[in-house]
Amino acid sequence: MNRQSPRDRAGLLAEIVREVQLAWRLLLDPRVPAWTKLIPLGALLYVLFPLDIVSDLVVGLGQLDDLAILILGMEVFISLSPAEVVEEIRRQLRFGRSWGEAQRDAATVDSTARLAGDAPGKQIGGGEGQSRR
Repeated sequence: MNRQSPRDRAGLLAEIVREVQLAWRLLLDPRVPAWTKLIPLGALLYVLFPLDIVSDLVVGLGQLDDLAILILGMEVFISLSPAEVVEEIRRQLRFGRSWGEAQRDAATVDSTARLAGDAPGKQIGGGEGQSRR
């Protein structure tokens, strides 16, 4: 029996969360064509519509087709969105913010460090990056 470790399951869950975040940001991005944004809306309407391919009365199978339609709709939406927009948003999700934004907001810290237990005048390095030891 092939059982996934908790780490593998956590990685899969994290990947699903990233894909949902990506789809949400693509929905809000004005560079993505409006017709493309209709795909996840259609998938959501299918889930909310009372008639399904597989009836929701069949426990498990009814919910499984809804989940499959949602995932398929999300993946088709992402694949039909402009590739450069998808990659830009993936980068932002991976690194938090774009590198340019991080550089503009970055504050410079200049400090001097010393080893614990050393006298306060005995410094490891200064603001110039040179050792004074």
